[in-house]
Amino acid sequence: MRREIPASDKNRFLQRISGILYPGRCVLCDRILEKSAQMVCRDCRPLVRFIEEPRCCRCGRPLESDTEAYCENCKIHPRLFERGFAPFVYDGAVKEAIMRLKYGHRAENARFFAKSMYVCGKPFLTETAPQALVPVPIHRERRMRRGYNQAELLAEALSDLTGIPVVKNRILRVRGTAPQKELGMQQRKKNLAGAFRITGETGRDRMIPARVLIVDDIFTTGSTIDTLAALLLRAGAEKVYFSCAAIAAGFSV
Repeated sequence: MRREIPASDKNRFLQRISGILYPGRCVLCDRILEKSAQMVCRDCRPLVRFIEEPRCCRCGRPLESDTEAYCENCKIHPRLFERGFAPFVYDGAVKEAIMRLKYGHRAENARFFAKSMYVCGKPFLTETAPQALVPVPIHRERRMRRGYNQAELLAEALSDLTGIPVVKNRILRVRGTAPQKELGMQQRKKNLAGAFRITGETGRDRMIPARVLIVDDIFTTGSTIDTLAALLLRAGAEKVYFSCAAIAAGFSV
């Protein structure tokens, strides 16, 4: 009688073969990992620096003094989102790792950042109790060139860790936009005007959970998050939060 190989054994075998053919690379330096290493190599582990208190009470940006409650951006610009969180500052090795995730076909880097968002953000996730994860969409032409949406990869990996469902294809990026990093605050708002649209705006399809968490890779001024928050609030959300892999420190316009 032919003996069926258990599915678990097949999966382990495929993982071993995959590891030989496509060895894992360090998220931070992109060198091939040692057999026992996981996502970050031994040399790069000391480079992993997480954001600590004090943080902005609204966007989570690191603050220089614990006498301040909000960063300069959140003091100046009204926010439509409630609160936000990111585990890392967007600089150094973390910045390079995110660039490889976005432009270097290192989709696997999303697992590391999602795990960091989950482990470091547990208190935030517990307090906000989001009912759905909404990845920031990218335009279909950019997705075709890149092969994936990095925000969607982050949301899916975070969903695997938390059990919170991902709401995909409800918010569409219907117009291509210029890179936000090259623009000032008013230019950013103009650039994003009419860029997004919510699908299914009638009947039951219009229903959006009361508490929504927007997921993206980088938070700078917050223009994109606020634009999406406005759409979600109009569609029925009561509170909108966000979580990103990294946040730009000291970014003020």
